[in-house]
Amino acid sequence: MITRFHPSQQHELTILILDIQSGELSLGLKDDEQPDLLDTKGFYKDGGFWVAQLEGELIGCIGLQRLNSDCGILRKLFLKRACREHDRGIASQLLRTLLVEAKDIGLSRIFLDTPAVAKASHSCYRKNDFIEINPKGIPPEYNYVDRDSLFFVPELPAKRP
Repeated sequence: MITRFHPSQQHELTILILDIQSGELSLGLKDDEQPDLLDTKGFYKDGGFWVAQLEGELIGCIGLQRLNSDCGILRKLFLKRACREHDRGIASQLLRTLLVEAKDIGLSRIFLDTPAVAKASHSCYRKNDFIEINPKGIPPEYNYVDRDSLFFVPELPAKRP
Protein backbone atom coordinates (compact mmCIF):
# COMPACT_ATOMS: atom_id res chain seq x y z
CA MET A 1 0.00 0.00 0.00
CA ILE A 2 1.35 3.44 -0.95
CA THR A 3 0.34 6.44 1.15
CA ARG A 4 1.53 9.95 1.86
CA PHE A 5 4.26 10.15 4.47
CA HIS A 6 3.25 11.04 8.02
CA PRO A 7 5.71 12.56 10.53
CA SER A 8 5.07 9.64 12.90
CA GLN A 9 6.99 7.51 10.35
CA GLN A 10 10.14 9.71 10.47
CA HIS A 11 12.25 7.39 12.63
CA GLU A 12 11.37 4.25 10.67
CA LEU A 13 11.98 6.10 7.38
CA THR A 14 15.40 7.33 8.50
CA ILE A 15 16.45 3.82 9.51
CA LEU A 16 15.29 2.38 6.16
CA ILE A 17 17.22 4.95 4.14
CA LEU A 18 20.42 4.97 6.19
CA ASP A 19 20.55 1.15 6.23
CA ILE A 20 20.45 1.06 2.43
CA GLN A 21 22.82 4.01 1.93
CA SER A 22 25.42 2.70 4.39
CA GLY A 23 24.89 -1.05 4.45
CA GLU A 24 24.27 -1.77 0.78
CA LEU A 25 25.87 1.15 -1.03
CA SER A 26 28.64 2.09 1.43
CA LEU A 27 27.99 5.78 0.83
CA GLY A 28 28.67 6.80 4.42
CA LEU A 29 25.97 9.49 4.43
CA LYS A 30 24.54 10.52 7.78
CA ASP A 31 21.08 11.84 8.55
CA ASP A 32 22.40 15.29 9.49
CA GLU A 33 23.89 15.59 5.98
CA GLN A 34 20.45 15.07 4.47
CA PRO A 35 18.00 17.80 5.50
CA ASP A 36 15.09 15.82 4.07
CA LEU A 37 15.69 13.13 6.70
CA LEU A 38 15.53 15.64 9.53
CA ASP A 39 12.16 17.08 8.47
CA THR A 40 10.74 15.06 5.58
CA LYS A 41 7.29 16.65 5.64
CA GLY A 42 8.71 20.19 5.63
CA PHE A 43 11.37 19.48 3.01
CA TYR A 44 8.87 18.04 0.50
CA LYS A 45 6.00 20.44 1.28
CA ASP A 46 5.93 21.84 -2.28
CA GLY A 47 6.09 18.39 -3.89
CA GLY A 48 5.28 15.27 -1.94
CA PHE A 49 6.63 12.24 -0.16
CA TRP A 50 5.14 8.74 -0.19
CA VAL A 51 5.84 5.51 1.62
CA ALA A 52 5.13 1.91 0.73
CA GLN A 53 4.00 -0.43 3.48
CA LEU A 54 3.55 -4.16 3.55
CA GLU A 55 1.71 -5.69 6.48
CA GLY A 56 2.26 -2.51 8.51
CA GLU A 57 6.00 -2.34 7.87
CA LEU A 58 7.54 0.59 6.00
CA ILE A 59 9.36 -1.03 3.07
CA GLY A 60 9.91 1.80 0.60
CA CYS A 61 9.67 5.49 -0.14
CA ILE A 62 9.95 8.21 -2.78
CA GLY A 63 10.05 12.00 -2.68
CA LEU A 64 9.26 14.82 -5.09
CA GLN A 65 11.01 18.11 -4.42
CA ARG A 66 9.85 21.12 -6.43
CA LEU A 67 12.92 22.83 -7.85
CA ASN A 68 11.15 25.70 -9.60
CA SER A 69 7.85 26.34 -11.38
CA ASP A 70 8.56 23.77 -14.12
CA CYS A 71 11.01 21.27 -12.65
CA GLY A 72 11.10 18.79 -9.82
CA ILE A 73 13.63 16.39 -8.37
CA LEU A 74 12.88 12.75 -7.65
CA ARG A 75 14.61 11.92 -4.38
CA LYS A 76 14.87 9.04 -1.97
CA LEU A 77 13.50 6.13 -3.97
CA PHE A 78 14.36 3.28 -1.63
CA LEU A 79 12.98 -0.21 -1.28
CA LYS A 80 14.01 -2.90 1.19
CA ARG A 81 16.22 -5.54 -0.39
CA ALA A 82 13.75 -8.39 0.24
CA CYS A 83 11.07 -6.50 -1.68
CA ARG A 84 13.46 -5.86 -4.57
CA GLU A 85 14.46 -9.52 -4.70
CA HIS A 86 10.82 -10.59 -4.93
CA ASP A 87 9.83 -8.00 -7.51
CA ARG A 88 6.30 -7.01 -6.61
CA GLY A 89 6.33 -3.89 -8.76
CA ILE A 90 6.48 -1.63 -5.70
CA ALA A 91 9.22 0.60 -7.13
CA SER A 92 7.15 1.05 -10.30
CA GLN A 93 4.09 1.94 -8.21
CA LEU A 94 6.09 4.51 -6.25
CA LEU A 95 7.42 6.01 -9.49
CA ARG A 96 3.93 6.18 -11.02
CA THR A 97 2.58 7.86 -7.88
CA LEU A 98 5.28 10.52 -8.08
CA LEU A 99 4.86 11.12 -11.82
CA VAL A 100 1.08 11.53 -11.50
CA GLU A 101 1.58 14.07 -8.72
CA ALA A 102 4.24 15.91 -10.74
CA LYS A 103 1.81 16.23 -13.63
CA ASP A 104 -1.01 17.31 -11.31
CA ILE A 105 1.05 20.14 -9.82
CA GLY A 106 2.17 21.32 -13.25
CA LEU A 107 5.76 20.11 -13.44
CA SER A 108 6.99 19.49 -16.97
CA ARG A 109 10.36 17.96 -16.11
CA ILE A 110 11.65 15.65 -13.37
CA PHE A 111 15.34 15.05 -12.72
CA LEU A 112 17.07 12.52 -10.52
CA ASP A 113 20.59 11.65 -9.56
CA THR A 114 21.75 8.29 -8.32
CA PRO A 115 25.20 7.11 -7.22
CA ALA A 116 27.28 5.46 -9.94
CA VAL A 117 27.64 2.39 -7.69
CA ALA A 118 23.85 1.88 -7.49
CA LYS A 119 23.60 -0.45 -10.51
CA ALA A 120 20.26 -1.91 -9.41
CA SER A 121 18.80 1.61 -9.26
CA HIS A 122 19.98 2.36 -12.79
CA SER A 123 18.30 -0.80 -14.00
CA CYS A 124 15.06 0.09 -12.19
CA TYR A 125 14.95 3.56 -13.72
CA ARG A 126 15.65 2.28 -17.22
CA LYS A 127 12.99 -0.42 -16.81
CA ASN A 128 10.53 2.37 -15.93
CA ASP A 129 11.32 4.44 -19.06
CA PHE A 130 13.81 6.87 -17.56
CA ILE A 131 16.72 7.88 -19.76
CA GLU A 132 20.21 8.83 -18.67
CA ILE A 133 21.25 12.41 -19.42
CA ASN A 134 24.47 14.38 -19.35
CA PRO A 135 24.79 16.33 -16.07
CA LYS A 136 25.29 19.49 -18.13
CA GLY A 137 21.55 19.25 -18.82
CA ILE A 138 20.47 19.72 -15.21
CA PRO A 139 19.37 23.12 -13.88
CA PRO A 140 22.15 25.03 -12.09
CA GLU A 141 20.13 25.27 -8.85
CA TYR A 142 19.97 21.46 -8.56
CA ASN A 143 22.15 20.42 -5.60
CA TYR A 144 23.16 16.79 -5.16
CA VAL A 145 25.37 15.04 -2.61
CA ASP A 146 27.29 12.40 -4.56
CA ARG A 147 29.51 13.99 -7.22
CA ASP A 148 29.91 10.58 -8.88
CA SER A 149 26.25 10.36 -9.86
CA LEU A 150 24.34 9.43 -12.97
CA PHE A 151 21.36 11.58 -13.96
CA PHE A 152 18.05 10.42 -15.37
CA VAL A 153 14.80 11.97 -16.58
CA PRO A 154 11.42 10.53 -17.56
CA GLU A 155 9.45 12.05 -20.37
CA LEU A 156 6.42 13.88 -18.98
CA PRO A 157 3.50 15.22 -20.98
CA ALA A 158 3.59 18.93 -21.68
CA LYS A 159 2.36 21.23 -18.92
CA ARG A 160 -1.32 22.06 -19.11
CA PRO A 161 -2.14 25.65 -20.14
